[in-house]
Amino acid sequence: MKDPTLRADARRNRQAVLDAALELFRTDPSATVTQIAVAAGVGRVTLHGHFPTRTDLVLAVLDQALGRADRVLGDLDLDAAPAEALDRLVAATWTVLADGHAAVEAACRVLPADRVDALHQPVTDRLAGVVHRCVTGRVPEEDEEWLVVAVSALMHAAAAEVTAGRATAGAAERRLRASVAVLVGVRPGG
Repeated sequence: MKDPTLRADARRNRQAVLDAALELFRTDPSATVTQIAVAAGVGRVTLHGHFPTRTDLVLAVLDQALGRADRVLGDLDLDAAPAEALDRLVAATWTVLADGHAAVEAACRVLPADRVDALHQPVTDRLAGVVHRCVTGRVPEEDEEWLVVAVSALMHAAAAEVTAGRATAGAAERRLRASVAVLVGVRPGG
């Protein structure tokens, strides 16, 4: 989120820190402030000027990632048939949700679990709503939450494969969409 009270160079530095932190959290949720400052190309004093504590930084990264996911999800038309809505959601959001997952992993190391859950509940609720529409009457209600967790994990795994260079974004998305369809029990692609 832009802070209009910051100078342009300060906004760039702040964003560089947030971007570097998220990138490092993808592979190491315990990345240090020093590692993040180096990756962002700023000094620790600059980093601490924006984020006095590592927890403040982690919260800002989580807020940005969840805000991005919420905007992408908010722009999707999920009123289609359930299987088509799920496919649209997965295709449009898997990389964004994977970023959110990296931020959540980092937050889980510094915040109580119930606070982390509450912070990302709006994003999880949208996915849960679509999964519910896909499985109503076929899967016990108590198992729906598991399916939401499993779909989220598959999204994160797809992004990790791309990050590690083991898959292209296109191949990862194709495999992810097919895997989610099988997991939830709908016909792939709608």
